[in-house]
Amino acid sequence: MTELPGSSKRRSLVRQFLNLPVRVELNPGAGGTLVVTKGRTRDVSNRGAYFWARAAFHLGQALHLTWNIPAELNHNSALEIRCVAEIIRLDPEEPAYGGVGVAVRILHFGTPKVTSWPHASLED
Repeated sequence: MTELPGSSKRRSLVRQFLNLPVRVELNPGAGGTLVVTKGRTRDVSNRGAYFWARAAFHLGQALHLTWNIPAELNHNSALEIRCVAEIIRLDPEEPAYGGVGVAVRILHFGTPKVTSWPHASLED
């Protein structure tokens, strides 16, 4: 396990254990080549997330993450969640999980986008 100094603080927020596909953009807006890969989340909170993916990650690296919350997990409204994050820990590759373990600190959430919603009748 490789970790940024000061990043192993006791968690004050509840993590939601969610196994969802995640889109990972590396080097967003850094003037370099944009690299896009896919992975799977293990858990997410208001301040961080953990996922597995295959890419050349390094501590302190900025990422853009996008994942979709299916309607059945969010009161029948599917959401697209986007955020900017910073890598604070890297765990060894786990082939069974599809890559290295990546712990991130979420720096900023974008506005969630509703991708589907229930069709309620106005006469109910």
